[in-house]
Amino acid sequence: MPDHDRLSPDDWIDAGLAALAEGGPAAVKVDVLATKIGMTRGSFYWHFKNRKALLDALVKRWARAETDDVIAEVQGLDLPAGDLLRELLARCFADDGALERAFRLWAGSDAAVAEAVGDIDRRRIGFLVDLLKDAGVPPDEADARARIVYRAWLGDYALVDAGDRDAEADVAMLAEMALAHSTA
Repeated sequence: MPDHDRLSPDDWIDAGLAALAEGGPAAVKVDVLATKIGMTRGSFYWHFKNRKALLDALVKRWARAETDDVIAEVQGLDLPAGDLLRELLARCFADDGALERAFRLWAGSDAAVAEAVGDIDRRRIGFLVDLLKDAGVPPDEADARARIVYRAWLGDYALVDAGDRDAEADVAMLAEMALAHSTA
């Protein structure tokens, strides 16, 4: 069995995110995580002061991986703004949404998580607004279009059965609707 020196805080965070996606914040229990990764509670406390510290780390990781990193990756592509929007939407809609749903449900019962989710929403929508403006969407329309696109993406996670419609075609149509009358 590995000791605490061979296990990083990231290993605990990975296990915590998996548990959160499967069962919400109540599923993020030190004993359960320790068993899953073959460690002891002592290993956990070597890396984290308490369970709350792990939960805080989950929020920070989610914000970084699901927002900051995605924005940086998309911005790093050498593409016109309209194509960047298309790429962003393809990436977002390809995600299974398990973590997104878990964090949003958690936000309903935890004010600090709700604040973090609100901040992430604002940053994501701001990035969409910037892409749309860069693609030639009039500034007075870019905010509304960004919000509509964002709501469509979040709503997709709640969709149980879309019928026979091709999801990729829907995402492409959403991008074209958002970019309508732009210069890209």
